[in-house]
Formats: sequence, C-alpha cells, structure tokens
Amino acid sequence: MVEHQQSSLIDHLIAESADLICICNDKGTVVKINKRFAENTGKVATELVGISIQTIFSDQNKKLNELLYNAVLAFQHESQFNNNIKDTDGRLHSVSWRFSKFENLTIIRGVFSKTLVNSPLINTDKRFKTVVDNASDCFFLLDSDFNIIFQNKAAIKTFTHPQFKDESNIFFGSFPEETNRKFFDHFTSALNTNTHLRFVEFSPILNCWFDIDVLPYENDLNILVNDISDRIIDQKINELELKTFELNIAKNKPIAEVLLSLLEGFEGLYPHLHASILKIENEKIVHVVSPRLPLKFCWAIDGETIGPDQGSCGAAAYYKKSVISFDIETDQKWTAFFQHIQPFGYKSCWSFPILSNKSSEVMATFAIYTKENLLPTQNELKSIARLCNIIKIIFENLKQDDTILLMNNRYEMVTMATNDAIYDWDLKTKRVYWSENLFNIFGFTPAEAQQTKNWWINHIHKDDRNETISLLKKCLKDKKSGWVAEYRLKCANGIFKHVYNRGYILYDSQNTPMSIIGAIQDISGLKEREIEITIQNNKLKEIAQISSHELRRPVTSILGLISLFNSENLADDNNGIIIEYLRKATQELDDVIHSIVSKTLEADETIYDKARNFRNLSSSVNK
Repeated sequence: MVEHQQSSLIDHLIAESADLICICNDKGTVVKINKRFAENTGKVATELVGISIQTIFSDQNKKLNELLYNAVLAFQHESQFNNNIKDTDGRLHSVSWRFSKFENLTIIRGVFSKTLVNSPLINTDKRFKTVVDNASDCFFLLDSDFNIIFQNKAAIKTFTHPQFKDESNIFFGSFPEETNRKFFDHFTSALNTNTHLRFVEFSPILNCWFDIDVLPYENDLNILVNDISDRIIDQKINELELKTFELNIAKNKPIAEVLLSLLEGFEGLYPHLHASILKIENEKIVHVVSPRLPLKFCWAIDGETIGPDQGSCGAAAYYKKSVISFDIETDQKWTAFFQHIQPFGYKSCWSFPILSNKSSEVMATFAIYTKENLLPTQNELKSIARLCNIIKIIFENLKQDDTILLMNNRYEMVTMATNDAIYDWDLKTKRVYWSENLFNIFGFTPAEAQQTKNWWINHIHKDDRNETISLLKKCLKDKKSGWVAEYRLKCANGIFKHVYNRGYILYDSQNTPMSIIGAIQDISGLKEREIEITIQNNKLKEIAQISSHELRRPVTSILGLISLFNSENLADDNNGIIIEYLRKATQELDDVIHSIVSKTLEADETIYDKARNFRNLSSSVNK
C-alpha cells in the first residue's frame, strides 16, 4: 500500500513538473513522459509512450532527436548538454538536458533556462552591479551549475534576437549544441583549475563572432564577451581576396571555379546569405555560378531578357544600379518569376550590377538571396562592395589577352580591389613598385618612396626591423609561398603606424625566388582598441582590488563593533566608546567608496574618451 502511494506521488510529481521529463528504457523507447514534454512535441503524452526517442520531435528539432537518442544509448554516468528547442510557434528556447539512471531506465529532464538575478554578490554589492551594468562589454555571471544569475545591459542588448522569448537564456541559446558542449568543457576546466581562459566562437543565430573571456572567482564564473565580427570578417575578406587573385593570376583554374571559390568563402562568412553570379550577354542573363541556390531555379531564369520587371537581377542590369527587393512576394519586379522562387522559401533578393570601367556596360550581376525578409546591414554592404570589385576585375580580365593581363595589369587589378598599399618587389633587380595607396595610408607618393628595398627597411621601426627581416629571410630559405609580419612603419609626417604585411613569393622553374607581391594594411585602429581594452581591464582590476580588500577591513570592523554594542543597557559607558569607533570605521568605509567611484570614473573615461587615447597612442608609438 505504501509503495503504491509512493508510486502515485512520483507519477503526480512527474506529470505536474514544470520541467520536460521523459523516461526511456535502454533501447531508447519512451516508457513515461509528462505533459510539459509532450506539449513541446505538438502531441499528447499518451501518443508518445512506446515510440523511440529518436522520432519524438518533428523535423524542426530533428537534430535534437539524434542527440537525445545517442545520449540514452551511450549512457554511462550522469551527464548534460544545452541546446535550442523550437516550439510550435517557431520561437526558440534554450533548454538544459540532464540524464540520470534508475535501475535499467534513463531519466531525461529538460530544464528551461531562465535569466535569474539571485547572486548574493549582485544583491549585496550594488556598486559592483552599477559598474558592470554600465560597462560597454557584455558581462555574464554564472554559478557552479552554469546557470546565468546575472547579465548586464550590454549583454541583453547584444544577444537580443526576435526568435528568443524574454525569459530565454540568451547566451547559451545564441550558439548551436556543439558549441554549448565546448562551453561546458571550457567552463568546467576553468572552475576546476581556477584558470583564466579565452577563446573565439561564432553565433549563427546572431551572425556574430565573439571573443569570450572566462574568469573563475570562488564558485562563480565571470564571462566577458566582445563582438569582434568586424575584425574577423575584414581579416577573412582580405584572405579571400588574396586567394581569389592568386587563383585568377595562376591561370590554371576555369573562371567559374575561381568565382565558385569566392562565393563559397563569402557564404562561409555570412551563412544566412545565398549568393549568385549571372553574366549579361546580348541583353540576356546567363547563369554562371551559385553554390547553394537550387539548380531548378537557376535553369528557370537562365536566358531571360533583362528589363524593369525581370526580377532583381534583370532590373539591376537594366537600370545599371543596385536593386533591393525586401519582399519578393509583393515586389512587382518579381511577378513573372515568383512561381519559380516561391517553392524554395526565399523572401528577399539584393542584386548589384557589375559595370565595366571602360565602357560602363553591365558585364554581370551579383545577387544575394535570403529566407527571411531582410535588408543588407552596413557590414554586409561593405563586404558585398569588395566582392563586386573582385568580380568586376575578373570579368574585365575575360576581355583581355591572358598573357598581357598577367604581365602588365596584375598589380592594377589588386590595387583596385583593396585599400591596402600594394607592392611588387623584384628580388633580382632589388627594385620595389608601390601602388598609389601608399600615399593614402602613409603620405608618401610612389615617387617619394624610393623604389629600393632599403627605403622600406629604413622606414621600419628600429625595434621591429631585425625580427621583420629575419621572418622574411626564413620564408625565402624554407621556400615558402607566403609570408606575414606585423611591425611599425614610419609615415611621411614622422608618425609610426602599426601595419600587417602579407606577401606572396613567386618562384621560377628552378625554384629560385623572383619577386614578392604583397599588401600592407594599416591596423593602428586595432592596436588602439587593444590598448584601450588593456587600460580598461587594469582600471577594473583596481576597482576589484579595492572592492575585495579595502572594503573588507572597515566592514569587518563595523560588524565587530556592532556585536559589542550593549543594546539591553544603552547607558553602558562602553557604548559611547563603541559609537566613536563606529564613526571612524564608517568614515574609513566612506573614503574607500569615494576611491571606488573615482576609479570607476577613470575607467569610464578610458572607455569613451577615444580621441585622447588615440593621441596618447600616437605619442607613445613615436618615442
């Protein structure tokens, strides 16, 4: 009787739990499931008993089925992982899945992650909350079970997304399952070893790259997160440009293959964008390459005449200007083609004409398709403009003799597609050719920049010169095809700029180096940001030092004196002495608080007064 009552109580608790609970046998078959779990599958609990956990969710959570099924089959000890789950309304939730064993059954419990502000540190130290809540960096505080117990305003703003419900765990929910598993490994290691960790991760949902710092403190984890998408994308676009020009200059790859490599690299940076290139021949559009667009759609539009109502690409070629179709379904330009695109779920299309520099004719169009109604962001437009320039150069190349282009116009092509200072260093004659961008960046005209290697070497900062030259010599000795270096280069006005130098070494048939073609990029802004972050972190460390050590002394004194106060006999002579000591301890505490406020204002000035930081950076670099 008692056992039956206990069983009924357990069944009742499972049924009424706010968590998602499912019990499976060792083959992954559902034995018992509660109402909350069933609701998220779109079915009722009775329909799910007896089926495999591998098929419990619909296709929109198909990956989750495999994760749950494999976890049950491979169960050895208690484990957990985080993932996103999409409800029947299409909204995302972050769920922490935990597995435990009872006899021959596996208990699966899914806990909806919520943002809670229940940290004793946050509740008791309002100054700490004020500092981190107003910092420009994203800050998360996690407990030892990796539940988020605090997140500042910057974190909430950065990680907001329309798919998340308000109570969702916005940090873990912004990353895929495999990334969350890496987070658990990193966080566990940081807690167990009390070690500061730093790593970079990509969020497909937010389409952002983040630099993540993990700093353990007692049983909690401080997580600092910075959006570094601009830096990563700019670096990867530079690499993509160089790779494309190397393929095109080599002349051993078909143009379609070179363009396919270019678009695949672009889509790797922007996974939600599907790219396409069409060439224009006799007023008609001809499909060239599109890595992810369905071939059926590409064939349907191939050979169509350009015109104002011929889709985004036909209209862009007709008007010779970019055409942004936010809603394909309602855009009149897409009326004739909507039947072809509609089955594939595309919502928006942005098309950009590729115009010839010499004749202003439209040689091709570069188009972007999205499965949500979207307008291009400023960063996306910047990357698209750079790709359009590369595509323009490649199509211009098609109109010229390959040999003449390779010998005479190689450097012109590169300089047209980049804002960097391009150089060609003939290793036999020792002469160096500089592009016009040398003036834009460093203030030297190509004529002023004496076309010898000595001019370049003499303008490298003396503290960087030996290491830079040694790197280049080692690359030449090892017969490497490329070399990279970071150093400071002197400008015409005497100021040194931090630069990133990437070169491609050409060899003859005997494997003797003939020349080095390269690009010098000004990265002073990045160095400025690194210095700003260092200064800011030092200020925050000072605040933390004062908070953790200086505050403790007067607070301990006050607490000790209060315990000595005779509240039952207020006339006690000792009470007067205690009150005097309390006054002094309170004054000391007030002094410490003023010190923290002062340091906080210094940190705030460090973050926002970028103009002064830049002047300080310039003067320190030139010493």
